[in-house]
Amino acid sequence: RFNAHPDIDMAIQAGPRLVIRGRVPRLKDGRDPRSALCIDGQQHVIIAITESARPTTSEFAQLLRAPLDDGGLGCVDALNLDGGSSSQLFANINDFQLHVSSLMHVSDAVVVSEQ
Repeated sequence: RFNAHPDIDMAIQAGPRLVIRGRVPRLKDGRDPRSALCIDGQQHVIIAITESARPTTSEFAQLLRAPLDDGGLGCVDALNLDGGSSSQLFANINDFQLHVSSLMHVSDAVVVSEQ
């Protein structure tokens, strides 16, 4: 239920939602690489991707939702992005670099940069 707002320039449509207000909904399961965007309890945006694991959708959602103390990411809301063979990530943050390549070329991307 997207509501237009003058401060919003664009939006992403993806799904399913993996975590909704701290709860994992009923999800279809299949084992594939996964990627997601989520918001934790401190309102930080987290971009998550599996590198070699092929979790089910529910397993991935549970990992996103689980508290940091339990090995999770503490997400209160999470959105599934395109997964499978197109899951990939490139991060270059200060001294940290990570590149998770995929089998496919991706026509759409989420870019986060510092201005």
